[in-house]
Amino acid sequence: AVKLHGKVKLYILAVYRPPHRNSDHIGQFLDLLSDVISSLPVMNGSKVLLIGDVNIDDLRPSPAKALFDDLLASHNLTRQRLPATRVTSTSKSSIDAVCSNLADDLIGVDVLKTAISDHTGQLCSLSFPARKLVTTTSIRRHLNADSLSKLKHGLAGEHWRDVLGSQTAEEAYNNLMSTLMENINLTCPLIKSRRKQNLKSSIKFDPEAKILREEFLEAENKFLLTNCLRDKQSASQRKKAYDNKLRSLRRER
Repeated sequence: AVKLHGKVKLYILAVYRPPHRNSDHIGQFLDLLSDVISSLPVMNGSKVLLIGDVNIDDLRPSPAKALFDDLLASHNLTRQRLPATRVTSTSKSSIDAVCSNLADDLIGVDVLKTAISDHTGQLCSLSFPARKLVTTTSIRRHLNADSLSKLKHGLAGEHWRDVLGSQTAEEAYNNLMSTLMENINLTCPLIKSRRKQNLKSSIKFDPEAKILREEFLEAENKFLLTNCLRDKQSASQRKKAYDNKLRSLRRER
């Protein structure tokens, strides 16, 4: 499984069915495949990608094709319609499958001639919407040493006549609050601020770690060639140095 974001995962399932035409063999294959798909914890919008050589031709109607399509539909999967993936001098068939529960506009498949076997290769590309940054907005007072100093200076310059000359306690309180808020709004105004969601950062490229990795791989390859105890100890020491560097980088994140 490949974690995409949050609880959303992509489950990649590779399958192969030998080219038997026996109906019992096809039934066993479909039953086993259904059990495997059912075992996947597909939830929270997780995706499934099923790829492989199923030896069920998608270009011509057949009982096996109908059963395979029905099985996929029962798990909310669809098979991408591909051109011939195996071509001989006497036949053409599309027996390699790419199936998923993604929308058609999020998946693309290119059939490539690789010259590796009598089958073509299938290059599958998936598109997922970029994760959006969640921005929260808040309103707060602009408070710092400078604004508080201005507030103190402004209050010191008040004569407080409205407060001292009030006839009642309620009137004095209202006049006091009015003077205070007038100075606060002037020197420490309300401002709107935005805070972006912090995405988890990854370990950045480190030149020293790269050198240690190359030294470890070189020492390990040398030991595999010589099977010498001294070379084995050297490879072990270099691996330990490389692992310690990676731990150090993780702690710095």
